[in-house]
Amino acid sequence: RIMCCETMTGLGYSQVMPFTLTCDRIHFENMQRPKTNDVTYVLHPISEDQTMVRTTLLPGLLEILALNRHRELPQRIFEVGDAAVSKKNRQKMAAVSIHYAANFTEIAEVVDAFFREMKIDYEVAPSSDPAFLEGRRADILVGGKVVGVYGEFSPAVIRAFELGYAVVGFEVDLTLLF
Repeated sequence: RIMCCETMTGLGYSQVMPFTLTCDRIHFENMQRPKTNDVTYVLHPISEDQTMVRTTLLPGLLEILALNRHRELPQRIFEVGDAAVSKKNRQKMAAVSIHYAANFTEIAEVVDAFFREMKIDYEVAPSSDPAFLEGRRADILVGGKVVGVYGEFSPAVIRAFELGYAVVGFEVDLTLLF
């Protein structure tokens, strides 16, 4: 975990710590992803925005970018944190970058630098994740198993979070790597 944080900081990203509770609207609708059955819901939520435990870190990072719309660009942030998938904690890492010229090549280079620094061999394959633009998204595979995804966020996701600029990002399941 520490090495992941040091690597991302060295790549020019700032660490953030979003909330672990979220809601269907942010987690699925804003991300253009279908609702899944691996979600842990809060029994008696105190807010309509905190009804479930996140299964992915990317929506929380996009929320932080939205809250910081008035700040100077570029903004590059990352998180290493827990997500609950099928009622089991998974350690994940995600990063996003927003600026005028954010593109697939930029995030592909960040992913490559991260895996080289971690000394982990990886491959990429076409992804079908609807949060990202078709043709500008890729799954990350280690040992033939999908461990993450990266790409340019779709215009629908950018509009849903009211970001207004190109945004790229990636997420990896560290539980599957270490």
